[in-house]
Amino acid sequence: WTIPANRAISYSSKIAYSLYEVTDAAEGNWAAVGERYVLADKLAAELDAARAREKDLEAAGAEASAALGRAIVEIRAALGSADEAEDVEDAPKEA
Repeated sequence: WTIPANRAISYSSKIAYSLYEVTDAAEGNWAAVGERYVLADKLAAELDAARAREKDLEAAGAEASAALGRAIVEIRAALGSADEAEDVEDAPKEA
């Protein structure tokens, strides 16, 4: 059979389920804040772990970006100092 919108329902008496409420969702996400879903507890734990990893990666990316920005500023400053020194060396000397 075909399920509209690719949504399916399955159940097993061997799996623990709970009602979960969406408390955080990216813009445009199909799951909106405040909606509630019945999920297998193991799946919910995996989703929480994945979201935590995603937040860690976002933080690491922000830190890396900031570090790269600082490095670029330092390199430009160092090259600027070197360029200024070359300009002074190449300047015509007054007699």
